[in-house]
Amino acid sequence: YTDDFGGTSGASPVVAGAAAAVQGYLRAHGRAPLDPLSMRALLSQTGTGQVPGTRHIGPMPSIRHAIHELLRVSLASGDFNGDGQADLALGNPTATVDGAQGAGIVRVFLSDNGPLSLGTYTEFSQGGTDVDLFGIPEENDFFGFALASGDFNGDAFDDLAIGAPYEDWSEVNAGLVLVIYGSASGLHASPYNVLHEDQGIDLDGSVEVNDLLGFALAAADFDGDGYDDLAIGSPGESYDTKVNSGALHVVYGSSKGFVSTADQDVRHSSPGFDNFLGRALVGWDLDADGRAELVVGHPGWDENGHPDVGRVIWYEGASGGIPGSATAIGGSVVLAQSDDAAVFGDLAHARMGEALGAGYAAGQSGEGLLFIGLPGYRDAGLFASGAVLEVVDIDDPTNGLLLELSEADSVRDLEGNSSAFALAGGGLAAGDFDGDGIGDLAVGVPGVGADDDEGRVHVAFGSLFYVSGLADVRFEEDDWLMETAGFGEFFGSSLAALDRNGDGYTDLVIAAPGEDG
Repeated sequence: YTDDFGGTSGASPVVAGAAAAVQGYLRAHGRAPLDPLSMRALLSQTGTGQVPGTRHIGPMPSIRHAIHELLRVSLASGDFNGDGQADLALGNPTATVDGAQGAGIVRVFLSDNGPLSLGTYTEFSQGGTDVDLFGIPEENDFFGFALASGDFNGDAFDDLAIGAPYEDWSEVNAGLVLVIYGSASGLHASPYNVLHEDQGIDLDGSVEVNDLLGFALAAADFDGDGYDDLAIGSPGESYDTKVNSGALHVVYGSSKGFVSTADQDVRHSSPGFDNFLGRALVGWDLDADGRAELVVGHPGWDENGHPDVGRVIWYEGASGGIPGSATAIGGSVVLAQSDDAAVFGDLAHARMGEALGAGYAAGQSGEGLLFIGLPGYRDAGLFASGAVLEVVDIDDPTNGLLLELSEADSVRDLEGNSSAFALAGGGLAAGDFDGDGIGDLAVGVPGVGADDDEGRVHVAFGSLFYVSGLADVRFEEDDWLMETAGFGEFFGSSLAALDRNGDGYTDLVIAAPGEDG
């Protein structure tokens, strides 16, 4: 595997050992092994850097982080049949289709005003027997790796965008996105859009190895025209000779959905190696002006010699669409750590922006709150214990509150002892869970537990101005008496907030992708 890696030098034995460990895990669980280029993409995004600005995989690949990513489950909610009730889409990118392990499927559960019924769903896949979509099932395409719902054609039925970032095209792991549209009977296979750099709606740019187009998706109305738009992350995109600098594309909705090739190609004006711009995205109207902001995670950003510090960029929504440059004056806001303002924990490897979430501060309208995951944050020297930063005021983004795991009685703390590799903030979802008209936050901590990686979810309830850890409630799999929580389940790695039965209380969907059964 190290033959194709490059830049690993003396770290090659460590990298080879990590690759062997990941492959062994996959084989033990009946999964198809990764090809060398896919392994490179995985380890470069989940490990630590060798030398900022020149690194590729580096001497500290994180096997736990890599396995966590391979077990990803994606969730999205929307009203796909227009009945006024929230439906749920669940992506299982590791599912087998027609014998192709890791081809991936998406299951859609329509609401019936009651509890979620796991036995009634429509299954979408490439080459599937239920609803057959564009393409053929191939090993480790990971169709359904990312999902986003929005009304892209303004017909009052939500539509669904599906990412398959490891789809091979003319190059390995180029990636693509499929968009399917809602109707009175729910989502249907035709018509559909293919979003790709060399197919269907031809996005700006050229197809390259490990672009990972579709790794992250976000739907919102960025230009305020009444049609939802779609942002597509391509964190493996290389730009200006900088490998894995990352990029994103924005396509704009219309009465016919996505029909134009005039997408926006957004890159940073000063790209760096392994910055992974676009690895996480969220769209939300943070300033209540009728146009959503696009928030972009930049978790591989290096700061003053510190690797993988991470940062977040958000672009102001505007009538002409979001600005195309992260350095446009007045067009974007950058929230980052620095040596002078290390208020968000130890700098190195915090991976700020690895996960993102947003919600209303109060009710179902008005200004929004932004939540930023820092799963690599060190608390009391514990590597990757994780934390969440809450940005209360978009006009003063440095005015944030940090929620971390602690037994201390503090508004900034979530109940529970911090532990290494807890990965707090790996999953985020916001909503009004107690129906008091004030936004609350659910935080996934997938790496915590008496057994490694059991996982836990904390719900921090909102006060007048911010989410507080004082009334924190935590959930573990044992709480529902489903069965005993166990090793490697990563309970809480993905979360979704939706009002399933229309009672005014936000419901919470929690994924445990490592659960056996």
